[in-house]
Amino acid sequence: MATPGTEVGSSPGTAFPRRSVLGWAVGLAALAGGILFALRIGGGAIEITWAEVFRWALGGEIDPTRAQALATLRLPRALMAAVSGATLATAGAVYQALLRNPLAEPYTLGVSGGATFGAVVAIALAGRLGPAGAAWLSLPVVSAAALAGAGTAIVLVYILARSAGRFSSSTIILAGITLNLVFASLILLVEYLADYTQVYEMIRWMMGGLDIVGYRDFQIVGPVAAIGLATIFLAVGELDLLAVDPLAAATLGVRVERARWRLLLAASLMTGCVVAFAGPIGFVGLIVPHCVRMALGAPHGRVMPACVVAGALFLIACDTLAQNVLGDEELPVGVITAMLGGPFFVFLLFRHARAGPGWGD
Repeated sequence: MATPGTEVGSSPGTAFPRRSVLGWAVGLAALAGGILFALRIGGGAIEITWAEVFRWALGGEIDPTRAQALATLRLPRALMAAVSGATLATAGAVYQALLRNPLAEPYTLGVSGGATFGAVVAIALAGRLGPAGAAWLSLPVVSAAALAGAGTAIVLVYILARSAGRFSSSTIILAGITLNLVFASLILLVEYLADYTQVYEMIRWMMGGLDIVGYRDFQIVGPVAAIGLATIFLAVGELDLLAVDPLAAATLGVRVERARWRLLLAASLMTGCVVAFAGPIGFVGLIVPHCVRMALGAPHGRVMPACVVAGALFLIACDTLAQNVLGDEELPVGVITAMLGGPFFVFLLFRHARAGPGWGD
């Protein structure tokens, strides 16, 4: 007899509740609605009506200028916001569970600092190399340098953490903080040596932004995010055990060290890829996972799918607001998320202080 709420013929270990199917259907419908909203309300001087959005989405013909704006500006930007938000939110949930720290977020391990250092070095070198350097910037050289910097940070954190002889949340967090400080000092040095135009470009990149044209960035970030998310989704059971008690997880057959590093690597790589192309958009990985847990509880089988959808919707909404809040002038989306994230961080501090000792080693 089939277990209520599961597919007939499935085993208990692989049961897939019907409510999960319904949840995914609702989430994907909400995500589609969010993307349509971004297509309608997106920034720019061109006004596009709901009728034109739906007609274009269904393959109908509309004014060529509006069709071009939807195809090359608004849709790629909405898709990039969706994949970036989903990635950062899910990575934040992974970090909080594995490090057993409610204030951990995707940039805890120094990924943001490493990526930013790589980007500012690329911007500085492009300016010093003259026309040849400027030509390089027509290719994703800054993004490639940022990705290399993020990868370097991940490797350094791994080396520092392994030197402690065991997986320690406090050691990993301290290693990440140390690397962020080191990279911050190097970034200041590069900015001091750069000219004013380059410094402006560096500061603008560090604010985070999704002002892309075409699908090139999305075609790179999307597959990396998909691989990282798949790795995490296949290990939600292990993640539940590791978040509660690593020793108990080991007694149940989980290869604790390998599972921890595999999940941290997946979260860090997809975070580094997002930062490389969109800049360090802060607080998404802090706000969304906590809101999801407050609404749905702690089991990661529910938290992770909800983080994907909620993270995507959150960043789409923030980017749409960033495009419209100042009228014709656009704000970097990182400014919006920071304005929301600062008060939320304070709220978490007070909430955690009132709750008493919780996560930790």
